[in-house]
Amino acid sequence: MSEQYTQKSIEVLKRANEYATENANPEICAEHLLFALCEDREGVVYSALKRMGANPDQINIDCDKIIKGMSKVRGASPNYSRNLMEIISFSQNFAKMKSFVPLIRLYR
Repeated sequence: MSEQYTQKSIEVLKRANEYATENANPEICAEHLLFALCEDREGVVYSALKRMGANPDQINIDCDKIIKGMSKVRGASPNYSRNLMEIISFSQNFAKMKSFVPLIRLYR
């Protein structure tokens, strides 16, 4: 996995996994990923959302409410949901595009 992803990506996916585990969710969903991205105040996503006029802290509150309402299974390790796998696949394909670098620079 470390060959495919940046260290920051690995950390965010790990945090999404931890948050799903803390909430006893059987799957790691898009909401867990969004929560982890918005939680990182030093991250590109947090900065980009702020520049677009969004409130990452409110997004986290909303994600937390959704996550708290998800099904729970104690003792099992969560797996990536199908939807999250599609998001990761899309992100990998997007990262291969040449226009990716200028887009990231726009939000730093």
